[in-house]
Amino acid sequence: MKLKTIALVAGGLGLAALLIITRFANQGPPDYGYADLNREQAAMDSRESSLRVDREVAEIIVRGNLREPQSATFLHDPNTPGCGWVNARNGYGGMAGNQAFIVTHGPAMFDDGSERFSTRWAEVCGDAAAGPAG
Repeated sequence: MKLKTIALVAGGLGLAALLIITRFANQGPPDYGYADLNREQAAMDSRESSLRVDREVAEIIVRGNLREPQSATFLHDPNTPGCGWVNARNGYGGMAGNQAFIVTHGPAMFDDGSERFSTRWAEVCGDAAAGPAG
């Protein structure tokens, strides 16, 4: 009888220890308050990446809006490939001059001098340089 009691107590203690270890093992290391910062950074990174396209995609989309797409030359902002400048032939056969563009996941947006473009440029391209002179 005494042996059964000891075995039951030992089994109960072992089960309790297993539950405690499992509980703490699933918690992971303490984050010391960094979890919220990591979630915020991940959200910012996700937003930024959703605004960005690669250089080749940007060029294809911009060329689709040009009269003579084969004549286009590009200058991209190195930090944001979807922001840049394009120079291509106009309807008179001359080069039109560098025109700023923004490509996110949608149609290209060209600098038409509007406040809308300037706002979008600041939002997507950030501190990108003013670009080459036209």
